Amino acid sequence: MGAFTRAQLEGSKTFEALVREGVEFQRKTQVAAEQKISEATHRINDFATQLSGGASGQWGRLSTIFEDRVGRALEGLGVPTAAEVAALTARIEALEAALKATAPPPPQRPAAAKKSRGAA
Repeated sequence: MGAFTRAQLEGSKTFEALVREGVEFQRKTQVAAEQKISEATHRINDFATQLSGGASGQWGRLSTIFEDRVGRALEGLGVPTAAEVAALTARIEALEAALKATAPPPPQRPAAAKKSRGAA
């Protein structure tokens, strides 16, 4: 019976040691997995940043090309630019001011005379 009890004790100790080793192995594996996930996340973020920067650069170039072509097409059709319209507006305002300054005053109607005739 002593051998059986001793085998139970040894088996129990061996089982506990295996559990401890398993827990330690699980902890190390989890730490390694978290590191790999962190590295992968960092790489993906870097890639996304590079991709985004390149795409916005392409959109900027496309926008510039589009604006240039539209500008040339409008110029070919004789459509005035914003600067030309602003210059014309300023000239019109200056001419209106000059006309108002040189125009004779409007004739005044004798409104007071009409009222006094109607009262009499």
